[in-house]
Amino acid sequence: MRRKRMILIWTCLIAAGLFLGLMSANIVYAAVMESEPNNTPANAQTISPGTEYTGLVKDDDSGDDEDYYRLSVKEGDFYKISVYGMEDLDEYGWKTMIVNLCTDSNTENRSTISNGDYTGTSKLFRASYTGSYYLRFWNASHTKYSFKVEKYNPKGKKVKDSDSNTYKITDNYSIELSKIASKKKTDFYISEKEYFKTIGNMEVLDYFDTEFTVSSIGAYAFKGSSIKSISIPEEVKKIGAGAFQDCRKLGTESFIMGVVISGKKVVISKNAFKGCSRLGTVRILKSASIKSIGKDAFRGTKKGIRLEVPGVNKYKKLFKKAGLKNPKYSKAYI
Repeated sequence: MRRKRMILIWTCLIAAGLFLGLMSANIVYAAVMESEPNNTPANAQTISPGTEYTGLVKDDDSGDDEDYYRLSVKEGDFYKISVYGMEDLDEYGWKTMIVNLCTDSNTENRSTISNGDYTGTSKLFRASYTGSYYLRFWNASHTKYSFKVEKYNPKGKKVKDSDSNTYKITDNYSIELSKIASKKKTDFYISEKEYFKTIGNMEVLDYFDTEFTVSSIGAYAFKGSSIKSISIPEEVKKIGAGAFQDCRKLGTESFIMGVVISGKKVVISKNAFKGCSRLGTVRILKSASIKSIGKDAFRGTKKGIRLEVPGVNKYKKLFKKAGLKNPKYSKAYI
């Protein structure tokens, strides 16, 4: 009898747990309503990332309404702003709403998130300082709205510059040149920095201020291209595996060194310049340095290749497994 009673109790407890689990799975959390007054930056309502907020810009006898919201940000972090759910509450059916992103130091310095008959979209921005940013809703005719601000991680996203070269975002400030748009070009300039109008199909606000440093060249980025020379800027710290493999015209540019490396502690990965059969000169600037050189990084380059390096004895050891044929070393003078 006692055993049956215990079984019954446990059955009830399990059933109750399942019921509560199902109930909690279906909970819909309501949006946080705006808290008036919030019509100036001084009395802006503080908001939290990831929370949905809803408000109303009122057009009544008391005058035109504006709503300000304050968001605490960390320098360098990306945030996604989504504004949606526009609903006209008077008889005209207008949904004219202007939404601005304002800075802490100057609330007149605004980026327009929406302007006019708003249908809803998401946009990105990167915080240029640690402090507060403001969202401003205004110029509406008794219009209801909803919005959410979320932290956004751009790492791993693929982006393209104005020439359609492809990059991969490696962190909030750095990118990797992963693929050039055309392998037929005989010259290529690796920019120190790039900026992008869109990331993840979302518009980037103030994109001129959202610069990324080109810190690496991806695996096989230039493989088989027709470039005749390449100058690698000091910001680039890694040259990926096979990055310039089989660039058979590399080194044929008149009056220009075949490869110039400017950065400090640069990693040259395996097969990076393998098969560049006409590459006869590599210059590592006096102010530059190489951290490591991968296996066969220069295999198949020109016999007797000339290497200008900051320190001959040190670089003979670094180039030992690079696959060179009778290299000629000289000390860098630039």
